[in-house]
Amino acid sequence: ELHDGAAIIDISGRIASAASVLPLSSSRNLTTPKLGTRHRAALGITEVSDAICVVVSEETGRISITNAGRLISRLDGKRLRTILTAFYGVENSGSASWWQRLREQVRAVSTRLTQRSV
Repeated sequence: ELHDGAAIIDISGRIASAASVLPLSSSRNLTTPKLGTRHRAALGITEVSDAICVVVSEETGRISITNAGRLISRLDGKRLRTILTAFYGVENSGSASWWQRLREQVRAVSTRLTQRSV
């Protein structure tokens, strides 16, 4: 069962791993001391990587997003999309869906990083 743990989505938009265990935040300055393990893990992975983490509370169904050890909570779908679009610099134009354009953007960045490391 995939009830617990993180789903990791790779550059192609496919699920690379499910039920993954993420590192918990080590920060002593959490904005909300009542954060559960799911939110602490979302913060933790963004403290040690360049990941963006979308979190849905099991108890309330509320959506949050984390990046660089910061948490933005109580998002609706529209606000989440706005934040992700701003983060990835994807514009809402053309016939390709937002998700397709996002994947193309991530692929382009990955290609540039791969070329730099060779």
